[in-house]
Amino acid sequence: MNIYTDRCIKREKAINTWLKKNNAGIYLEKLQQLLASLPRQALLIEFTESIKTAIKFCTEHPEIHALDYQWDASGGCAFAYGLDGYTGEDSFSNSDLGPKELPPLESNIEHEDLIEEDFSDLSVFNSLNLLTNNLEDGVSNAITQKNIPEDSYQLLVDICNIFNYKIAIEACEKNKIIFDALQPEKVFYITMTSLGRWPVPIAKIPSSSDKL
Repeated sequence: MNIYTDRCIKREKAINTWLKKNNAGIYLEKLQQLLASLPRQALLIEFTESIKTAIKFCTEHPEIHALDYQWDASGGCAFAYGLDGYTGEDSFSNSDLGPKELPPLESNIEHEDLIEEDFSDLSVFNSLNLLTNNLEDGVSNAITQKNIPEDSYQLLVDICNIFNYKIAIEACEKNKIIFDALQPEKVFYITMTSLGRWPVPIAKIPSSSDKL
């Protein structure tokens, strides 16, 4: 199994258990039903094509050394940002919101200067809008009435994000042949970042010297 898929599954399972233990299982079940209604295969095709477009762009612009998809937590598209580098690596930053005992996803990768932007996008809003439009009011009221913990809503957001991460990771797997054309000078990370948070890696492309 892909290491990034494995990380997502571990956090997702832990979130599911936490929500059920903290009286928020009904909201988890409703969200899972809503996510199951989305056309996952169509989204996979869209993500695959969008990432292919982004990698081709990065190949044509060798000054780009990292690719990050960023979006606003309110539920817009995740737009592609080409960066001239990064510090850190895909070890955990332990900065994820919610209970600290849950397995983390966010990395300590810190991106450097922007080279190009908006040359590709991923429709992450499909999952996030389901939560906002169908469950946000009910969850907020339950938190206000202290029926469920405050972390419950953020963890439901995480479930939506993980839905998108897993599709994006699979899309990267389908684009491995395209990745070979990139020939980066150092390891090239593809990440996804909710605005104001730390990046979550979805693919790691070896440097050209590592491929020799």
